[in-house]
Amino acid sequence: MDLKKVIEKIEGTCIRVEASWLKENAETLYDGIIAKMEQFAADPKNQTTEKDVERWKKEGFVADIYFDEQKLHTTAGFVVEELSNQTTWFVDKYEDFDPEELKNLLLKGVAELGE
Repeated sequence: MDLKKVIEKIEGTCIRVEASWLKENAETLYDGIIAKMEQFAADPKNQTTEKDVERWKKEGFVADIYFDEQKLHTTAGFVVEELSNQTTWFVDKYEDFDPEELKNLLLKGVAELGE
């Protein structure tokens, strides 16, 4: 199945993944989430601290990844309950993604559909 057909199949799907899964299967996205946390910690207007960043690195986190027609939308939280209060952290175009990592994410999305 080609990439376009897989994306059409999972468009509108959201997957929830653990940090450990991301680190193994989509390391660039994992690194992006950690970098975003570090940006939050560096912003004096934000309540996130360096201690929070270290906790996320050590204990992990969860991320929701939503697939639309052309992009992935990512949100993260330390625990699942935090995800419902989060806005999208960042959006990535499919063509900007590492092909192997995108494949892993899309396969996870297909698996979530039970197909």
